[in-house]
This record gives sequence, structure tokens and C-alpha cells, in this order.
Amino acid sequence: DADAEDRHALLRGLFLTGFLAEEFFANADYHGAESVIVLSASSKTAIGFAQNAKTRGAVRVVGVTSSANTDFVRSVGSYDDVVSYDDLGAIDATADAVIIDMAGNRSVLADVHAHLGDHVRYSMAVGMSHHDAPPADIEHGPAPQMFFAPSEIPRRLEAWGPAGYQERTSAA
Repeated sequence: DADAEDRHALLRGLFLTGFLAEEFFANADYHGAESVIVLSASSKTAIGFAQNAKTRGAVRVVGVTSSANTDFVRSVGSYDDVVSYDDLGAIDATADAVIIDMAGNRSVLADVHAHLGDHVRYSMAVGMSHHDAPPADIEHGPAPQMFFAPSEIPRRLEAWGPAGYQERTSAA
């Protein structure tokens, strides 16, 4: 395919970030959680994350997106459940969960933390596409930890070796 190189150049880094974030959670057995809540579920990085999490099958994958994107996110096929930002109360608040935030909308993240309360086992911040969103304090659960994919690569290389790293990322 003549234009595959352009697509790979655009999408590979985004997919790899999602892949490495999922490996980070899997390496920690998802902190004992039953589900992962993916904020900004329609983003390319989120879709890469969800695809890998769904394939692994260790947790329920819940995508959170705008009302306008719910049909698209469902059509991706990598989410067990899709919830709009307008309906955060639909997220199961009785099961332990980890959160991965691709957008950086602190108000939404704070609302999800408040809804899940003590059931949040880990909160990961990946992106900041909503850098202009109003600030909000996270008052429930653990403080979000920033995930930086380039810092994860050396850990994966050490654990899998260069050939194993290449095999796993290519297969994914």
C-alpha cells in the first residue's frame, strides 16, 4: 500500500503509547482492579490501549467519551461498555477500577474519582489535549500519576530484550 508509511508515521507513536500503558498496568496485575476506565475513549491512543487490554482479557474495559462519539467508540469493538461524560453515574461504582486519562480534563477525572471513591486502585494520566480545561482537585482515591511512554521503553527492553520488544510491538 503506497500510503502505509504516512499512516504508520502518524499512528505508530500513538498506538505504542497505548500499548506500553497497557503493559504497565498488566505488569502490575491491574492493581487488582476488575475494570479499567478509559477517559477520552475515542482518541487513537485510547483505542490502542483498549485493543490491547481487551485482547489480554484481564479486566473489563470501559470507554468514556462525549455523547457525539458513543456510537463510534462502540463500533471500535474494543470496549466492553461505553459511557458518555453526561452519564458518569452509569460506571459501576462497586468494582475496583484503574483509570487511564488520555484527555487531561481534570474536572471529568475528579468526577470519576468521586464516583468510584475508594474503588480507584490507580489513576494514570497520559495526555493533556484538554490543557485549557478548568482545574479541579482530585479529592477521592490516589493522585493521578503521569505516564511517559519513553520512560517505559527501557523497562520493556530490559524485561523482554530488544528482539522480544520488537516482536511484541510488531505483533500488537
